[in-house]
Amino acid sequence: MVIIHIAHIDNSVIGGVQFAVPEMIKSQMKYASVGLINICGNTISGVNMLEVDSNFDLSRFPTPFNKPDIVIFHEVYRFSYTKIYKKVLNCGIPYIVIPHGCLSKQAQKRKFSKKLVANILFFNKFIKSAKSIQYLSENEYEM
Repeated sequence: MVIIHIAHIDNSVIGGVQFAVPEMIKSQMKYASVGLINICGNTISGVNMLEVDSNFDLSRFPTPFNKPDIVIFHEVYRFSYTKIYKKVLNCGIPYIVIPHGCLSKQAQKRKFSKKLVANILFFNKFIKSAKSIQYLSENEYEM
């Protein structure tokens, strides 16, 4: 199986994504070919890093990442994801969204007006086109 993770991992904020995603990838690498596209450009040691251009052309990735079986997006509110997911769908590749808490009722209340507009214009279709939403806990799912 070939898996590509797409995330925004930088050192400016200490949060779950910065720690959870690299560890998830390292665990999956024991059983599959797994690569990471870090949209902010930072390199993560011990992980197969994939360079992405503005066109997100899968054919430019090295084998086997040029034909992934699945793509996993970490978080929701990244405008660069809105371009990438459309290209993933056009290639017939299923994708999963792991929201890392950003879809909870409490998180949606923060910056409510901005998120309402962004959801309507950009992110609802991104979320609804996903093969699945993977919540990290039962509590996150319920929220």
